[in-house]
Parts: sequence; structure tokens; C-alpha cells
Amino acid sequence: MNEELEPQGTESSEDFEEQLRELLAEDANAIRPAPVPYPTIRRRGTVERRRRVAAAGAALVTLAAMPVGAYALAGGDAGRDTVASTPSVNATPRTSATPTPTPSASPSG
Repeated sequence: MNEELEPQGTESSEDFEEQLRELLAEDANAIRPAPVPYPTIRRRGTVERRRRVAAAGAALVTLAAMPVGAYALAGGDAGRDTVASTPSVNATPRTSATPTPTPSASPSG
């Protein structure tokens, strides 16, 4: 099958492969990739880092300002008013000075 692809009256396929490899090697040596843009990469990293720090700082400021704002909106004494104004659960209104007798649970029999 290789004999069919080989052109008659010219070089053998081994010579052709050798020439092709030499041409490819020359092209590979001639073509150089572009240099890595290190300053651009560093600049982008620095900008991204600053943006993240600014976002974290804004979040911390917001978290710190929320309790202060709630305290200011409530007038500064919201905690004391709510505790003092609600009656306790155990408090019962007294109508007489003597305690009322409670029925005892005794078996009848």
C-alpha cells in the first residue's frame, strides 16, 4: 500500500518524511510565542484584591452600623422600656388581703 502512495520516479517516502520533518522543525524554531504579559496579570490581580478588600470592609462597616442604627432609632432606651412595661406571667391581680383557699386533692371514700 505504501508503494501505491509513493510517486514513481522520485525520492522514496523516507526521504520525503525526512524533508518534511526538517521543514516543520525550521518553522517551529522560527515561530516564537508572545511573551507572557506579567505586568498586566499583576495589575489585574492587584485590582481584584483591592476590590475584594473594599467589599469586605463595606460589609464589616454595615454589620457594625446596624446595631448602632437600631439603638439610635429606638431612642436609646428600647431595652429598658420593653422589659419594664410588660407584666410578668406570675403576677396576679389581688382583690382581697386574705389568700383564697385552694381545694386539696384528697380521695373521697
